[in-house]
Amino acid sequence: MPPSLPMNLPRGRDEQWLSVTKPTATTRFFRTFLPWQLLRFVIINLKMMRIISMGHHPKHAVAPAPKRALDPASRSS
Repeated sequence: MPPSLPMNLPRGRDEQWLSVTKPTATTRFFRTFLPWQLLRFVIINLKMMRIISMGHHPKHAVAPAPKRALDPASRSS
């Protein structure tokens, strides 16, 4: 067990959850590269706008039933 870990942690195969994958150099580069972040921001926002607009303007919306005109002669009061 590495000396930096507390002694009360489980040992053996349960230690696997303690290891964390380190990001590659390419991953670190793209996480800090501002043009890439801006491009991803724009793409995600366009996707959100498309999904939201589909909710506001459904293609197969059911038309509301036409309102019947009230004929004064047909009123019973």
